[in-house]
Amino acid sequence: MKTVDEKIRKLEKRLKTICAKSETGPVGKKKVDLLNEIAKALHRSNPAKAKRYAGQSIALAEKLHYSKGIAGGHLVMGLSHLISGDYVQALGYLREALKIYTRIEDQSGVAFANHHIGTVLRYKSEYKQASEYYNKSLRIWRDIEDRKNIAMCYSDSAAVYYLLGDYNKALEYLFEASEICRRMKDKRGVANCCGNIANVYFRQSNYDQALEYQLRALRFKEKVGSKEGIALSCMNMGNIFLYQKEYKEALKWYFKALKLYKKIGNKNRIAACYLNIGLPYEYQGVYDKALENYLQSLKIKEEIADKSGIARCHYNIGNICYHQGDYEHAKEHQLLSLQIWEEIGQKNGMVTANNGLARTNLALRRFDLAFDYVNTATRVAKEIRAKDEELDSCKLLSELHEAQRDYEQALKCYKQYVDLEKEIFNAKKSKQITEMRTKYESKKKEKEAEIYQLKNVELRKEIRQRRKIEGQLRRHRDHLEELVNERAAALKSANAKLKKEIVDRKHAEKELLGYQKQLRSLTHELSLLEERQRRKIATNLHDNISQNLMIIKSKLETLASAISNEREQKKLQEIQSHVIKVIQHTRSMTFEISPPVLYELGLEPAMEWLAERFQVQYGITCEFCDDGMSKPISNDWSCILFQSTRELLTNICKHARASKVLVSTCREGKHIKITVEDDGIGFDPEILDQKIAKNEGFGLFNLRQRLIHLRGEVEIESKKGEGTRVTLRAPLRRGRATMARMQA
Repeated sequence: MKTVDEKIRKLEKRLKTICAKSETGPVGKKKVDLLNEIAKALHRSNPAKAKRYAGQSIALAEKLHYSKGIAGGHLVMGLSHLISGDYVQALGYLREALKIYTRIEDQSGVAFANHHIGTVLRYKSEYKQASEYYNKSLRIWRDIEDRKNIAMCYSDSAAVYYLLGDYNKALEYLFEASEICRRMKDKRGVANCCGNIANVYFRQSNYDQALEYQLRALRFKEKVGSKEGIALSCMNMGNIFLYQKEYKEALKWYFKALKLYKKIGNKNRIAACYLNIGLPYEYQGVYDKALENYLQSLKIKEEIADKSGIARCHYNIGNICYHQGDYEHAKEHQLLSLQIWEEIGQKNGMVTANNGLARTNLALRRFDLAFDYVNTATRVAKEIRAKDEELDSCKLLSELHEAQRDYEQALKCYKQYVDLEKEIFNAKKSKQITEMRTKYESKKKEKEAEIYQLKNVELRKEIRQRRKIEGQLRRHRDHLEELVNERAAALKSANAKLKKEIVDRKHAEKELLGYQKQLRSLTHELSLLEERQRRKIATNLHDNISQNLMIIKSKLETLASAISNEREQKKLQEIQSHVIKVIQHTRSMTFEISPPVLYELGLEPAMEWLAERFQVQYGITCEFCDDGMSKPISNDWSCILFQSTRELLTNICKHARASKVLVSTCREGKHIKITVEDDGIGFDPEILDQKIAKNEGFGLFNLRQRLIHLRGEVEIESKKGEGTRVTLRAPLRRGRATMARMQA
């Protein structure tokens, strides 16, 4: 099975091929469809990147007046915002997609748009509306007899009932979806249904059944080779063990999931793993480990702009601060989570954050604020029928009244807590009893049917006939096994040959890497040799030719003062002016070949001199700025960076048509960064890569090789009509002074 990364690489390769062609007509439409396909493949693992591709798709589709492409772009943009937790934006894009699909009478598109709108509403805890949109989608799939998507609708409708606490209805829909997938021989679909059934049993605290179905889902996913599915099952297994307080086992499964998601490259799920890993540590009081994992999760969630995930991370970090008695910081993080959940309209999160803030303000003895938060939590919990969250609010109210010594109200709230707990417990028990009764009746009917069939004479005849057929099948199977063994031997031989080819290829690749290293080394040595020769020539010009010319000039001046003949003096003055011009030209050549300022004053003054000379020589405004920080760097690096900058300025003069250039140097951690930026016509960096591949643009290739050899890097950013920025980075030298500054 192909991984998501492999699929995306293949699609991006196809896109690169299409980009070289015209963006009009069928080719343009094909590019739109491909951009949407890439965005859809990326939307779960990297929603931010998916949005960029979807944005390009919409822009091109609008230019081509390609309605289906515009709708597809809006659909995948909506899905990307959904994964990021930005539900308002997600609904906006999905409703626009629905509008376009309806106008062009694309039934499948209308069904998908309705379904995804239902999912956004489900995430916003608007369950009734979510169910309505799922039903609209289901009716269309039934009309066009698309069994796969009918199963998907059943599965997601089950999620709504699951969130409403109607677990029997949720299981009914999931078993129906599972049966459709089984009839279609869709192992992946059956696996997903088993996983969801396990989640329902988990919610009912029926951990044995949850574990059984989760393991069943895991086996199916391993058969179909679904790495994403296996990782998700591992995560759910960890959840089951977590709630049974088997923290060591939970961590084992969470780390398995994390390893798989890192291989797949799904950033969203990697962040979820870190969040889950933090929970067992938090519950065991290992707060430093828990905080480390929560912060890791937050970093990734911020990177992919997942608002819901960011809110959850801040809430969990707030819990750690609360456990450690740092109530002010706990409140800050809880407020951040509440603001985000309110912004995206996620009501479950709002209840959680309000209860957390009530608890923190109780600890801070700020009772009025605590009452405000807990009352808000209770109201929203009742609104979305979240009984467990309402239970937490009742308990908090009781604790608040008790802290204020209002024991009568505290007792009243505690009684409400007990009554609600009984109600939840009785509801769960009655559902379990109903399920057991249904299961018993079903088994009883099956047993009666079995006895009845055994009594049937015709059935016995059929059994005898079946045994006869089984004998024939057995003989046929033996023959097939012989054929399989022969094929296996042939396959073994082919595998041995293939392994040899792989070894040969690896050897060739190793040799190629060696050649690449040699090339970089030679490029580096060539650059240094060139610079030494330049310096030698410059020194020779300065120390010998320039000095001798100065002596000639001095002697000519002496001779001119000694001669009284006006005509002869005039001739000597002409000779003197020629000598002065040669001296000036020699000095200019000295600076052009290897400026002494680089070796005498250092890299920054040399850069400033280079910028001034460029401005004078070419008439293009060139500014230089430096951050003023110490940047200890070796002579080799100074030469290479100086020559590289000079090459870049020469390129700007030749190709950029710029009116202004900015050269800047700064320290960036343990590196020096040099940026050369112009306001010229710009270019497409991909075209530059193609030129380098065709042995054109050798100067930039040579520049890159030089920097890579010395652990540096070159970064080129450019767009047509928007200028170019080239950034050079090189490691600083770690001398004693540098180490002392780092320690300080």
